[in-house]
Amino acid sequence: VATRGDDGVYSADDRLDVVALGPATWPPTASLVTSIATGLHPIQAIVDRTGRYAVVTVRNQPAILVVDLTTYQVVWQAPNLPSDAEPEGGDAHPTQNVVYVTLHGPMSTIEVIDLDLMTITQHVPIPNSTGTPTRPSTVRFTPDGSRAYVSGQTVNRVLMFDTTDPRNPVQDAGVELIVGPQPHDIVWLPGDRAYVANTDNMQPYGSLSVIHNYSGVPSVSGPILADLAGPLTMAYFDAAAPTPLPYESSPFGFHPASVGALPNLSFV
Repeated sequence: VATRGDDGVYSADDRLDVVALGPATWPPTASLVTSIATGLHPIQAIVDRTGRYAVVTVRNQPAILVVDLTTYQVVWQAPNLPSDAEPEGGDAHPTQNVVYVTLHGPMSTIEVIDLDLMTITQHVPIPNSTGTPTRPSTVRFTPDGSRAYVSGQTVNRVLMFDTTDPRNPVQDAGVELIVGPQPHDIVWLPGDRAYVANTDNMQPYGSLSVIHNYSGVPSVSGPILADLAGPLTMAYFDAAAPTPLPYESSPFGFHPASVGALPNLSFV
């Protein structure tokens, strides 16, 4: 869990907390394993596909750190980031030891981090048709890893890269999905759909946009739910049906307790 203070001054509040969850009970128990100092304003911890490393974006330091989750030590830090880099979002490729991190500052790039080499192998620009910096909030690999979608916060667009070779992403300049104001998170849904969280900073409400056919020729609709209060992140999960209860008695004999299946759910 990335945690930070609210005073803009580096302190012990700016850290990565490692939390152990005990799922045997409901609500689950939680205990703090350790805390790792990060620098000013950590944003996100991106766990790689093996579970060995966490890549931490530290926006105002600025820094990109790799933490070894077997020792809870920082084992690598991105060198020579410019003072206005603003590392923000990122994602881990599902089959390769590669993590993408977006630089939200005027550079507006994807940093391609090869965890086998512990180095940044590319600084990939994210141009758009408006001519202004994209200022990316985050990047998300599709579930099969063949594409990556980037939310451009200041241009209100989602852009797409071919990541068939994740170490060499190639932007498809023909894909600019116009979404709501200041898009942040992207979450994949069944049926080749995705939600985009439009935060609309400094306004009372944001919204969601819906991407259709993200694995083919993508399109976008919406916005929907235009009364959400500044959505930043989302999580999708498929809720399992509860375990059937044992037979219970009634004045009319024994009958099974009523059990219903829960739907697919998405939380903002």
